[in-house]
Amino acid sequence: MFTPENLKKLTNVSVVSLKKYGKRYELALYPNKLYEFRKDESLCLDKILHTDKIYRNVSKADLELFNLSNIEIIKEILKYGIEQKDEKTRNYEINKKETEIVSIIQKKVLDLNGKYLSFGKIKDLMRKSQFIIDLDKESKMQANDIIKRLGDSVKKVRMEVELFCKESDLSKILHKNMDYEIIKINMNSIFILVYTDDYKILKDIADNQNIGHVLHNSAEVEEEEIC
Repeated sequence: MFTPENLKKLTNVSVVSLKKYGKRYELALYPNKLYEFRKDESLCLDKILHTDKIYRNVSKADLELFNLSNIEIIKEILKYGIEQKDEKTRNYEINKKETEIVSIIQKKVLDLNGKYLSFGKIKDLMRKSQFIIDLDKESKMQANDIIKRLGDSVKKVRMEVELFCKESDLSKILHKNMDYEIIKINMNSIFILVYTDDYKILKDIADNQNIGHVLHNSAEVEEEEIC
């Protein structure tokens, strides 16, 4: 629960501000917490805010806004406001975003010998490609952009999927733009290889057609390179 606090006692503060109806409103946050809130708006506010007071310039309380409850106003500022970031906060967010992007890439590509790339290797490839991380852009979209830049220097991971259907039913499942390879046909099932980007499409179509499917480990991956 929030308790009254004197602004002069606040230390280690990050400020987020929002201009509305010609006025400026600010909140005093703990550093690095706005990023976490925008990823998960169910986070408890007392773990994000130094105080629930709303300021003009983090010096005067001003609650005249929106005709909403105080909590609703706070969430409005947190959701749409602009954070005044110091270098430490910005570096923290960039490193966190970079980790998310690298983790996504690790699941999607292999080196030319069919091995997973290490975290450090992917970071090195990102630097060489001169990719600039965008804190406001989804990590998955940025990961896909980087993979496109890497081009033929990596191989995309292909997933082995077992479909419980007849060969004659494949036309109902396999999207015309989907890149796939049939590797085995049994009496009651068919094994295919698809790229990770196509797997979700395949899964959704199979579910809609009430066709069973199982994802197996990729047959192309030899071993994982650690660290």
